[in-house]
Amino acid sequence: MLGFRFSYLYKLHTESFMGFNAVCLPGNPPGAFYRSSLPATPVSTPIRENGRFSEQALRERLCRTPSPRKCRLFESRVSEPDIGFNVLNSGLQLSSPDDEIDEEAPLAFSPARPSLQSRLERLEQEQETPANKLRRRIFVGNIPDRVTKRELKDFFSKYGRVTDCVIVQDHIKRKSRGYGFIIFSNPQEAEEAKNASPEDLEIYGRSLRVFPAEQKRTEKYKKEAREILFQQNVESDLSPTYDEEGDRQFFSRTPKTDGLQNINEMSDDMLLLIFSYLDIRERTKLEAVCKKWRGLSLSLWKRQACINLQNVFCIWEGRPLTNSILLSILKKCSGSLRKLDLSTASHTLDYKAVEIIAQCCPNLEQINLSGVKVTNVSLQQLAIKCPKLKQVLLQRCFEVGEKGIWWLLHLCKKLEFIDLTGNTRITGQCFHMAGSCLSTCVLNKCSRFSPIGFTKLATRCRNLTTLYLNDCFLLSDRALELLCQSLKNLKTLYVGGLFPDLTSSGLHHIGRLSSLENLSLSHNHNVDDEVIYAISRGCKKLRYLDISGCAEISDYSLSSLSSSYSLRTFYMSYLDRITDEGLSSIAKQGMLEKIQLRGCPNIGDQGLLTLVLLSPYLQHLDISGCQHVTNVTVSACLDSVQARSSGKKLELIAGGTAIELEALELDSSLLEVSRQNYCVSSFRPDRLEFYNALDDEDEEPAIQEEPSSLLENKEPADVSETLTEVDANGEWSEIFESPL
Repeated sequence: MLGFRFSYLYKLHTESFMGFNAVCLPGNPPGAFYRSSLPATPVSTPIRENGRFSEQALRERLCRTPSPRKCRLFESRVSEPDIGFNVLNSGLQLSSPDDEIDEEAPLAFSPARPSLQSRLERLEQEQETPANKLRRRIFVGNIPDRVTKRELKDFFSKYGRVTDCVIVQDHIKRKSRGYGFIIFSNPQEAEEAKNASPEDLEIYGRSLRVFPAEQKRTEKYKKEAREILFQQNVESDLSPTYDEEGDRQFFSRTPKTDGLQNINEMSDDMLLLIFSYLDIRERTKLEAVCKKWRGLSLSLWKRQACINLQNVFCIWEGRPLTNSILLSILKKCSGSLRKLDLSTASHTLDYKAVEIIAQCCPNLEQINLSGVKVTNVSLQQLAIKCPKLKQVLLQRCFEVGEKGIWWLLHLCKKLEFIDLTGNTRITGQCFHMAGSCLSTCVLNKCSRFSPIGFTKLATRCRNLTTLYLNDCFLLSDRALELLCQSLKNLKTLYVGGLFPDLTSSGLHHIGRLSSLENLSLSHNHNVDDEVIYAISRGCKKLRYLDISGCAEISDYSLSSLSSSYSLRTFYMSYLDRITDEGLSSIAKQGMLEKIQLRGCPNIGDQGLLTLVLLSPYLQHLDISGCQHVTNVTVSACLDSVQARSSGKKLELIAGGTAIELEALELDSSLLEVSRQNYCVSSFRPDRLEFYNALDDEDEEPAIQEEPSSLLENKEPADVSETLTEVDANGEWSEIFESPL
């Protein structure tokens, strides 16, 4: 049996308090132990009294076996302490002071027992600090292959007593790697070996290289990684600073300077943290660096919960996302993926990509398939394999019909969010299978969503809190009335765009939604002052309102909204019937934080002056495109922010106005003025006059006729190319007929 196995067995017996069923006999070589044939267990070997061995108990135990069975010579690989409950030697005391040793007995303790001084030295070595242990150890390099451990130990014994010797071997070839470690009994002997001359360190024609041993690299890496991850290296030592008179003034921070100098010194946790900030393409390249990085990258993939492919794959740069690449990515996640976004990399994906997702991502909860060629069958497979889906986006998925949405709503009862923007095939009857968890439904530009579909939506989805119905052409007064009666928990409603079957009387029912907080009626020409009055009286919790482009809105609507004290964001762009008087009315509300007034031709400095002075919480004001606004408004904004006690900043967007910032001195950090013009000219109510004014300002010079010689030499192809370029630009310019 090898020496290290004896040390291991001795450790097991010592920790488990079991009797080591062996004894040293006199006259035998040192370290010879006779082992009994019976098992050494606490039950079958009762040879301990009060935690110590007694000679009588040992005699009785060994008498059960007529003769010793085996004799093995054990040599410990590392020095172990001689004391303990389960080792027999001459230093062990008897169970009681009255016990005596029979000198004539055949069993006695080993004469080759270590002295008391040697045992005390070993105890001191066990209790010494790690730094002192490191000083007793030396590193030995350039060891010949033929040198054995015994020879190396005997070679360094001339410098002192060697307690341990190790030659590092290759774990595959089982050959020496040419270096090892020597441990002496005290640091002085190790220092003597390190200071030896090269001639004294020569063995088998080679000169050994001796250096001080360093701390284990793994422990060093773990310690430094722990400090970095938990920001312990950011902590600094506080030391008092004294002035010239000796008075303590403050504490100065002395940052730590220790840090890693090589990436190979980083621990696994540090590398995982760095890899997590890389995108998918770069992380895939790391797998080819080495086996360690490949293992770390794969372990990071297994913990990947979200994948967003934005700016990773681009078809225009020749690196599109294909089905095979998607399969290799999802296989690495091994079912841990919870969120997947393919909206920005959907150019070359088809229905097979959806089937791949269904096979590899059973725990998927959120998925964005906007632009992917999803079919009813592939959507059915996704619903079968991923029943935990909570959020599904299917924008511009034109091949999905009633059957696919029916399976999705039928199998995914935890579905909370569904987006079907731009779908022209669904009629809404599939919502008969909708579950009670559905809270958000986006139906923008679903032109074939029928009145029956609105009925199913109102009766089966009573827990809806968010509903988008922009440009749903078949929305009627009866359908909107049914929705407002059934959806009592509705907080967000978007009803903007064109609705041929919807009138202002049907929009009055929005006032029944007492829990409504966000409402958008932008560019809905059926909205008038009576509708706004009904909304202001019924929706007391309204915080966001958008009435941009509603041509029938006048100052009366702003006056009725002045009592909506919960209103914080108000968009009223492209309205020609709103004047300064209406702004003065809405200014009385006093709680507005964000206002948009783009392209309002009848807005001037007087109304904005009142609005700014009476709105102490205003943070964003967009008046781009209001041509009658001058520097008076900017001065009023500057005075308003300087008088504020809250210290909130105001952002003023003044592009397309008569404001001249060069004539003003804006020295306040609370006011930020931007020259950007976000006004869309085609939405302006006075767009005809606006375009005529632009034509007058940018009148082109008269076109001179070309000489007849040039006209004769000019080919018709050149003229056609010129006309084509003008048509492609789409600008408001006249196209003159060619003289040819």
